[in-house]
Amino acid sequence: MRMKIILTERQLKELLKEGIADDAVLRDTIKSFESTVKDSLGKHYVFDDKDSKNPKTFINTASKKKGGTLTIGWGHTGSEAKIGNKISNEKAEQLLTTDITKEENKTIGLFPKYNSYPLYVKRALVNAVYRGEAKSSYEWVKAINLGKWDLAATKYLEGWNIDFSQANDPRYKGGVADRMVQNQNAFKKYAKELKGGKSTSTTTTTTTTTSIVGSNVYPKKTTDADYANVRTEPQVNNGWINNLISTVYSPDLIGKVEKTQKGEDGKTWYYVKLADGISWFHSHGWVRSDVVKK
Repeated sequence: MRMKIILTERQLKELLKEGIADDAVLRDTIKSFESTVKDSLGKHYVFDDKDSKNPKTFINTASKKKGGTLTIGWGHTGSEAKIGNKISNEKAEQLLTTDITKEENKTIGLFPKYNSYPLYVKRALVNAVYRGEAKSSYEWVKAINLGKWDLAATKYLEGWNIDFSQANDPRYKGGVADRMVQNQNAFKKYAKELKGGKSTSTTTTTTTTTSIVGSNVYPKKTTDADYANVRTEPQVNNGWINNLISTVYSPDLIGKVEKTQKGEDGKTWYYVKLADGISWFHSHGWVRSDVVKK
């Protein structure tokens, strides 16, 4: 007996809505700021987040707890973070996906216009919510919902007992100050774009179709280089952190072109369904047209 499931148009749109949990840039950012520990076999093990040791101690008995929160993978504190537990890297990635999805849903609740913001702004907002820096009563949150992005950027750093000058010091790279200033810069960038009348949609360029669509592409070998970089977006750097997925060397296949797009750098980029082995996580990526060939 088959069961028929009937969905409204709105429900279908919600199911098809693309979330940010598979965004490599956000995932890498969270990983860079969250502690994680593995054993000699590459298994993530549970630790106490107040443990000052490096690497942190495997909590396999209650006596080893330090009074903090039991954690496993990249900041996960759910049921898997129990005494004596170890998980595979694949499981840790799955838990990260679950956690990002949960935090993105919270973010959508805090910021009603969230889905209209550019990707780099979404990353900053989810990152702030992920770290517990956003509540509806906070002035910077109110400012964003009023469309006052310059004010939000200022208010975001107020009220914290943090030395934000560390954000410019290489000794503190990856610290709290560094991460929060990156988020602040995203808000400033968006404020500037709005003042300049730039399109505020997630995609700010025009898609075109050419004869290259449907063709396999390979790195173009020149006297200077024999590789092509595959990226999460049609630009070399998104202004937040590096967006590199993989580097493919000639004569290996990159994949099949599905569409072309003019980037903000004025270059033409190809959106490619990646060949097997290019990335274990991404099925698609962007490559610049001038570094590849059919």
